[in-house]
Amino acid sequence: MTTNLSLGGVPTITLLVGESQTAFHVHSNLLCAASLAFNAAFSQDSKFKENAEHTMTLPDDDINTVNRMVQWLYTGTYQPTPYDTRQHATDRYWELAKLNVFVDKYDILSLKNNTIDQLYDNRNTPQETDAFPPPISVVLYVFENTSSFSSFRKLMMGWLVWHLDRDVYDSANTRAQLLENGEFAAEMAIALGQRLGSSGKNPFSADRAIYYESSSASAKATVTP
Repeated sequence: MTTNLSLGGVPTITLLVGESQTAFHVHSNLLCAASLAFNAAFSQDSKFKENAEHTMTLPDDDINTVNRMVQWLYTGTYQPTPYDTRQHATDRYWELAKLNVFVDKYDILSLKNNTIDQLYDNRNTPQETDAFPPPISVVLYVFENTSSFSSFRKLMMGWLVWHLDRDVYDSANTRAQLLENGEFAAEMAIALGQRLGSSGKNPFSADRAIYYESSSASAKATVTP
């Protein structure tokens, strides 16, 4: 996100999002400074047709997620769902999960690290936040759409197993999800083993900066809070 806005005479890029092709018109200097992927597509020397048309179609992306990204580009923040009930907490987790997957896809590093900040801030709110851990469905979505090196994925899994809600683990829905997703179940079992063993510790006990990524290459680093 650029703090010193200079928008006079700057061309805009049109992002056509979702099946409805909802249009977002974003100043190119903001979008390209934040995103390696958009910068590659819209740089002066780019041969992509999107550069000639100043338009990119994002049919598989979520309108609300892109809206949050655009809010953040211009203001440095975005409006999340309140974190005060279990349903609101679930909605917030879905927002953050979809946002993290989106910014990972388009290499928006600063906003990716912001999703880590949001998880920490959720965890540190005055409410009884341990009553609202991320649902397995949200962690599974992150698992299916990020790499094994994802810091966000590691933190979400760590929070899930740290909570140890027996009612969740005993539910038929959870059993079905684990049976259908063997790789996810294996990673969750490993995390649970670490949680119950001598190496287990609250994933939020480490400074949040340990989960930050400093470049695309950093995705290959191992996060060990």
